[in-house]
Amino acid sequence: MPSQFDIATDTLWTIEQICERLSISRRSFDRMRGVAAVAPIATAPRPGLGAIASRGGGPIRSASQLNPLHAEDRELIGAPPFPPPTVVLGRSPRWSSQAVNEWVAAAAAAAGQR
Repeated sequence: MPSQFDIATDTLWTIEQICERLSISRRSFDRMRGVAAVAPIATAPRPGLGAIASRGGGPIRSASQLNPLHAEDRELIGAPPFPPPTVVLGRSPRWSSQAVNEWVAAAAAAAGQR
């Protein structure tokens, strides 16, 4: 990640611009950043009700049923973490194009090592 952002030599990208350039959905981007909202798939046990119920209605038998790993998420295992925003303007996070390019290069190198 660049130590300093120079507006004369770099560009700030929005989430939408990053998604477009990486050809990914907003949901995939949020998962890469680790900010995806996880829909509840299980209910907490209540006194007298016994086992925790899964979405399918049956009892949960393993932790993987509580938070299954999506196929898209499996590709991120071992990848470097996505960089934090370079700056937040109002409520809009922006990333330096250089920081995103460095992350892409690091992710490609990590994928080559797997």
